[in-house]
Amino acid sequence: NQDLVYTPVQPCRIVDTRSTALGTIAASATRSFVAVNASDFTVQGGSATSCGTLGLSATAVALNVTAVGYPGSGHATVYPFGTTLPAAASVNYNAGTFATNNGIIAQIPNPLSSSDFTIWTAQTSHFVVDIVGYFAPPPATALDCTTATQTILNLAPGGRPLAAASSSAATAPAAAGIRFCNTPV
Repeated sequence: NQDLVYTPVQPCRIVDTRSTALGTIAASATRSFVAVNASDFTVQGGSATSCGTLGLSATAVALNVTAVGYPGSGHATVYPFGTTLPAAASVNYNAGTFATNNGIIAQIPNPLSSSDFTIWTAQTSHFVVDIVGYFAPPPATALDCTTATQTILNLAPGGRPLAAASSSAATAPAAAGIRFCNTPV
């Protein structure tokens, strides 16, 4: 298993089917979308920006999904692209209302694929999706290293630390090339 770090992003619209030529997603049908690494999301009805997701190696995304304009009660499922439709609902909706839910879409395709997630809906509906964060492996942290060039240890006889005003001590000089490293905070 790999550790992942959650990074929140300013909520950004990545899908709005009301603003696309394809329009609603038909009942019992699916449509797949990109969540990260797009220069813009306009083809999906979303932002004309990258939403700050270019260059990410996200393993999962946190989304806010809203169903809009459906004729009857039903549910929608949002799941990783290229996987089997799970028997679970991401958003439940009733006719004449807006239905919103947050979801974490795990295991988006890596390496990147043509899409990151898929929406299936029981009723013909529009969908609005905002990205609110992502999970990715932690970035590597450079070490802060120093090469010892002077005395690194003053010990009094018996191995006790040398008192500040003492003059009788055994000194262990630094060996050339010894490096001490700390991870920056």
